[in-house]
Amino acid sequence: MDNTSLTFPDWLEIDFNGSKTISEIDVITQQDDYQNPVEPTLTQTFSLFGITSFDVQYWNGSAWTTVSGGSVTEQQGMAAVYFSSITTSKIRVVVNDGADHAFSRVVEVEAWGTPASGAGAINYVLQDAQGSTRALMNNIVSGTSTIVARHDYQAFGEELGAIGLRKTSQGYTAVDGNRQKHGLTERDDVTGLDHTWFRKYEYLSGRWSSPDPYLGSMSIGDPQSFNRYSYVHSDPVNFVDPTGLLTFLDCQRMGSYEGSTWYQCNLISLGPIIHGDPSRGGTRADTPQNDDPPSLGSHIDNVCSLLVEFTGPGYMINNGPGASDLGGRVWGLGFTVSGTVAEGGIGMFETPDPPLGGVDPDIVNPHGTWSVQQWVSASWRTYREREPDTLLWGGIATRPDAPESAFRMVDGNSFVYADFPGPGRETSAGKLTEHASEYDFDVKLIRGSQQCEVKFHVSMSFKNNRFEAHWGRR
Repeated sequence: MDNTSLTFPDWLEIDFNGSKTISEIDVITQQDDYQNPVEPTLTQTFSLFGITSFDVQYWNGSAWTTVSGGSVTEQQGMAAVYFSSITTSKIRVVVNDGADHAFSRVVEVEAWGTPASGAGAINYVLQDAQGSTRALMNNIVSGTSTIVARHDYQAFGEELGAIGLRKTSQGYTAVDGNRQKHGLTERDDVTGLDHTWFRKYEYLSGRWSSPDPYLGSMSIGDPQSFNRYSYVHSDPVNFVDPTGLLTFLDCQRMGSYEGSTWYQCNLISLGPIIHGDPSRGGTRADTPQNDDPPSLGSHIDNVCSLLVEFTGPGYMINNGPGASDLGGRVWGLGFTVSGTVAEGGIGMFETPDPPLGGVDPDIVNPHGTWSVQQWVSASWRTYREREPDTLLWGGIATRPDAPESAFRMVDGNSFVYADFPGPGRETSAGKLTEHASEYDFDVKLIRGSQQCEVKFHVSMSFKNNRFEAHWGRR
């Protein structure tokens, strides 16, 4: 969706990696029920948000040209434009109007043509259990597809090439143009480094090119975690790290026998599942603010420590005020909570139990002696665009609010989790137009009379398409 409301035309340009011969371009626009989307088809119609008038164009080498039959008006559904084959290096869709006469909502553009051959063609990437590309198969004609390249690697990702029983006639050392190489990473042909979400991996030395940016990954119980450049605990035969952050054990309770509990554990790479993205609308406030501390902490020597961080990349979310994609656009404040105990282990998170209005003990380790608590109380008022005269107000009394398992990680005596309190999301009542709210949080790491505790207050506001959040200790 463009960011120039009520202004047309807008356009979406797609540059190919070389010249392509195409004869069909499909244009997929936004569905009416965008919060519950279904797989789009060319028979699907819309009435609220889709684009109704547009031109499908290609680059002829010196100028943009509309394809034959490519000027579409009064469109009420997804569109397919067919034309005589053309060869071009890029295409674009020029939007002249939409159903709401405000925004250009283009979800997907597909270009179809005769399959090419060699580098740049449509190929199938065949991967092994670690996500390393082992072969590329072309897509010429059904029943005649062949392997065009093969790859084998040493433990840390160095490619073996045509040595031993590996022959060039089998596809080893073939140049295929595929960036997906070892362990779910993507190879940069210029630097030779493998890209992940947070840093770059140098497979010749088996080390990261920069230290682990997540400081909470260091643990006294795991001495190797203090090597900030180590790749997957120096065990690449069994593990991969496609994110560039720490790895951790994900344990599930399998059963018990004669008083002993059995767990199945897998070492998993830690990565974000929510991406704060202020470019989705509005303006992200500067972070930190003048009087908004970057973090708040509590510490008792040789017992426990607790830290709430409001700035930086955070765990799973971008800390600080901004927008997120958690179930539709949500404005809010991202923060990360991490804690460590000297001994005893993290036993449970006290999550909310909405039907009963109480605490639902979420046990992560039946032998752990420490509990993680987060309590919250709040009040707010909200307006939405389709109900301009209706005030939506509410509040919550003090209640448990520790995160569910999808937003946290526990590793023995330490934990980390993400939270993103926000004013609301786009609903049938329309997107947010004005909001103000106040939150009081109380985070505890507690065992009997021992506890580390951080209390803080959050104020949020949204007006004139600008969101801000302020926070501090209380």
